[in-house]
Amino acid sequence: MAHVERAPEDACLCPLWAATAPEVEDNWEMWQGAYVSAPEVSGHESSIARDEERGARLWAMSEDLVRKSLGNDALHPWIANE
Repeated sequence: MAHVERAPEDACLCPLWAATAPEVEDNWEMWQGAYVSAPEVSGHESSIARDEERGARLWAMSEDLVRKSLGNDALHPWIANE
C-alpha cells in the first residue's frame, strides 16, 4: 500500500469544505457520515478503516492513553437517554 502525504495547505481543504460548504448543509443527508476525500467528493474509506478488529484495538489504545494521561476516572461510560 502506498503512503500518501499532502501538504498541510492541501490537507485542510477537505475538512474546511465539509464544515463550511452550503451544498453540505443543503444536502446533509447525502454528506452525513461521509468520508470526504476531496472537496465535493464523497470517497470511500480504505479496507483498513473498515477493519472492526483494528477499530476495537484503536479504541482500547485510545482509552488507555486517556487514562494514563488524565487518570483512571477520566472516562465515564456514556449512557443514552440520561
